[in-house]
Amino acid sequence: MHDIFINTILSLKDNPNIDQVVVQGFLNRIKADTRLTRDEGVADHLCSFLIPVNKASRQIYIGNHIKAAMWIPPGGHIDKGELPLQAVRREFAEELSHTLTDEKIELFDISIIEIENKSLPCTFHYDFWFLVHTPVIDFNVDLKEFYEAGWYPAEKAAKMITRPTYQPRMKRLATVL
Repeated sequence: MHDIFINTILSLKDNPNIDQVVVQGFLNRIKADTRLTRDEGVADHLCSFLIPVNKASRQIYIGNHIKAAMWIPPGGHIDKGELPLQAVRREFAEELSHTLTDEKIELFDISIIEIENKSLPCTFHYDFWFLVHTPVIDFNVDLKEFYEAGWYPAEKAAKMITRPTYQPRMKRLATVL
């Protein structure tokens, strides 16, 4: 399973839009410790963002996350024994009450962020960013996770995401939609 994570990261190595310092940081983390998930008791662990996008309307689905105290895409921690794509499918069902079937899912980017909320057991998140191509659906968002969530024009969504680490990814997403 470790090799799958490494190969997933290596698939981004030649992409000129991906920060190669982040790629190397991700690889270093994965190679440094076989424990990669919060379930395994490590504070620096892997997560998956799932970004519902609709190319036809150029909209992105984001939410005002309660714990993060900011606008971000849905997503969550990767569970022990789970691959990033499996986490996307599980989190989509949990947070948006929608089961993915034949929607196109593609790895878009990766990021590493320091968790600033010291009340959480997390110190760093190593995030996979997956685009999930869907129709504009009125998802039944989990209100234990988000104050509110919805579809926004790509440029507006990019401006709503204010975390500096996330902004370049969202701006790039807005230009490719």
